[in-house]
Amino acid sequence: IIADIMMPRTDGVEMIEKLRERNPDVKILVVTAISLSGPHYREMKRKLQGIPILQKPVTKDVLISKVNDLLGG
Repeated sequence: IIADIMMPRTDGVEMIEKLRERNPDVKILVVTAISLSGPHYREMKRKLQGIPILQKPVTKDVLISKVNDLLGG
């Protein structure tokens, strides 16, 4: 799953937590425009517990590489 943190109808972190409850082995990659520094990022990273986070804008090559890493390819 490729997820964002800021979405119109739900909070991405909450959605990811619910997905993990249903399927702890689900592969998730986060792509966000949120700054990757400061207290908000540290809190988000703590809640996401090891899920890779990419900051927008993300190139196609970086996205494909991270997806392949997640899938063990």
